[in-house]
Amino acid sequence: MPTIYGVPQAGLANRLIALCSMMRLADRLGAELKVCWTADHECMAAFGDLFQDVELEASEAETASAPVVERVAKVNNGKFYDSPGIPPEDLLPGPLRVVAQTMVYVRGEHPVDDFLPLNPLFLDVMDQFRRLRLADTVQRHLDSMEAAMAGVGTGLHVRRAFTKDSPYYEFERERFSKPDDAYFEDAAEQLLSRSEGGRLLLSTNDPDLEFRLRSRFGNRMVVFEKTTVNNSVDPAAIQQALVDLLLLSRCKVIMSNWGSTFGLFSAALTRRDLVHYKIDEACMVMRFRPEDVEVQQWWRPLGEALDAVV
Repeated sequence: MPTIYGVPQAGLANRLIALCSMMRLADRLGAELKVCWTADHECMAAFGDLFQDVELEASEAETASAPVVERVAKVNNGKFYDSPGIPPEDLLPGPLRVVAQTMVYVRGEHPVDDFLPLNPLFLDVMDQFRRLRLADTVQRHLDSMEAAMAGVGTGLHVRRAFTKDSPYYEFERERFSKPDDAYFEDAAEQLLSRSEGGRLLLSTNDPDLEFRLRSRFGNRMVVFEKTTVNNSVDPAAIQQALVDLLLLSRCKVIMSNWGSTFGLFSAALTRRDLVHYKIDEACMVMRFRPEDVEVQQWWRPLGEALDAVV
């Protein structure tokens, strides 16, 4: 049996998309998958900090011996695209090292350069996540939130912090420093006014914004209490980010940053409605269904976007 050495890269959600697509690719090719998950400044947690599936792990030394095929995300006009599939001629009978921060697949499985959520393979890739077993610490955190999540139907994800030593620093600063906090106060108010249970899950790596929203909305704002958000140095921050991601996936409607795969992964994982907001405060609606996704390709004011899904 040939072996695929998967090397997921970038932040947590990008790595999870890459990992899940590697799992699918290995199944399709009848190959064994080994994962080289290296902690770095974008995702400091080790694979074992997040998952119990230690049998999948491979060392860097073991992985380095395999021929490499690299697939990275492409950005065009502010939209994330997956990269073209792996050419069939690269799928050697021997071991193959696949380095990726986005989906991987065999070229020809679908048209090249699809917008990632519209890729016909995307939802199949998301379903691979259910095969993974969460690390005990992550599962305990999730279990501790069961009572708090009762009646929570909407989630707001706000990514703010960015790492100065990241090669994507300027891109992240532009994407995730806006809109201002007042925008999210209004967004929370509108989400709460449309929520059947009158409660909202907040997922953010900005402690100041979290304090501001909790001070205003009190116990209507449900938050997983994190001990750290410093994902460039502390593995616990990545563990707790995974908890936030999975809590978001339980919400019927998720509002999240445009340009962040975190909310996208949460919505696709459990087929939820996603409202993407941009730095200019315009919104796009994606409606994930069991077999496909409807992307409403027009931008709306926030209230109209929320009325479409809540």
